[in-house]
Parts: sequence; structure tokens; C-alpha cells
Amino acid sequence: MKVTLNARAFRSAMMATEKKGHRPQLEGVSVEASGRIAATNGHVLYACTQSNAGNFGEDKIVILAGKIAASEKTLEFDTHTGICTSNRGKVFTFQFLDGVFPQIDRVIPTLPRAETAVSVRVDSALLAIIGSIMNGNIDIYLGGATGAILFKSVIGDGEEIAALMPIRK
Repeated sequence: MKVTLNARAFRSAMMATEKKGHRPQLEGVSVEASGRIAATNGHVLYACTQSNAGNFGEDKIVILAGKIAASEKTLEFDTHTGICTSNRGKVFTFQFLDGVFPQIDRVIPTLPRAETAVSVRVDSALLAIIGSIMNGNIDIYLGGATGAILFKSVIGDGEEIAALMPIRK
């Protein structure tokens, strides 16, 4: 059977997998029959559900050998050969991992109703920079009238660091 998945979603999920090998079921990406692609290392959780997403007919944990380039759009998995091919022709091997992926529905928060939710759009490149300069927990303050988000964190010996990011409209 050949199954086509969104490469960006799969690549993002791979970033959240367990790397040290202490919990084998967390080393792979869960591809559910419902179309959800998920991964966790026990601290970070990535989950993405896409309409018209491919699946293997049942829930599977997939371990892919190699790194998927950000420019890739799709991955085609051939379950008979264990070969995965990207839309740009890069070839990977993969295997299914025996085991049960954790039930992540217990930890995914329920989203508030749209009319009560606060929604902001931020530049992911700026967010990555903030993540690289701040360590540990980051407090986030939505600026409302100022049109900015304030990020605060404590570094080193208690020194506070702050960053301000404009909100996109």
C-alpha cells in the first residue's frame, strides 16, 4: 500500500520525538487512522489533524531514517518496501514500531469558543529568536491597545530579560 502524507506536518512532528531512546514508543511519529499526525517526547507535544490526510488504515508509529527538508511538500510511504519518497525525489527508509502511542487527548486542552478566545498572529521567525535568547519559562503578556506582545524571562542569576514583538493584523 502507498500512503501520501503532508511532509511539513510529519517533519514538525519529528522535531517533538524522543531522542534518547528511553521510551521507544516516543521515538516515532504517530499516524492515526483519523488523519492526526502526532509526536511527543513527554515534555513537548505536536499534534496536527488535516482533512484528506492519508493514513495506513490503522494507527501506526512510524520511525523515518533521515531529515526531511523544509522545502518538501509530500511524503509517499510504500508499506511493502519500507521506502518513503518525497515529492522532490529524496528517498528515506522507514519502519513501523510495535507498541501503543500515549493517549494524548487527555493533555490537549479544549479550545475556548471563538467569541471568547484571544487570537493574535505573530511572526514565527521573531518567535524563534525570542526562544533562542530566553531560557526556561517565558511569561507572555498580550498588549491589547499597544498592539504588541511582551515576553519576559529570568536568566542567569535572576536577571530579567524582556522582548517586545508587534502583533500582525
